[in-house]
Amino acid sequence: MNKSKSQNSWLCKAELDFEEKQPMWKLETNKASKLLDIWNSLKTSFEPSNRKSAYLGYGGTYLKSSDNSEWHIFNKTVTRVNNNTIEVRFDKNRYFEKTILKSAPSGILPDALCSLLFGI
Repeated sequence: MNKSKSQNSWLCKAELDFEEKQPMWKLETNKASKLLDIWNSLKTSFEPSNRKSAYLGYGGTYLKSSDNSEWHIFNKTVTRVNNNTIEVRFDKNRYFEKTILKSAPSGILPDALCSLLFGI
């Protein structure tokens, strides 16, 4: 595998209980840069994410960066895990989550997920 390609690889996933295989896709570098800008604009939160969903079967989104940082996004909370550090930020308008969902290739997510839950 080309080392430069693996270093620029970002992976997204939507956690859907009603899907046998979880939808996954690669994120383009320019969209990853936008997500990092959004992350940097979010305020630190001291409240952990509530893992109970108001949306049946939707468990949030997941992002893994090229440096192996992981973001778990759910219920207006973005949690970043990097090495042994955990940082939680509040995303009142769900910009981070919506940006990930909008980046999915056409047809990979159920239409109702984006339109009904998030108006996108």
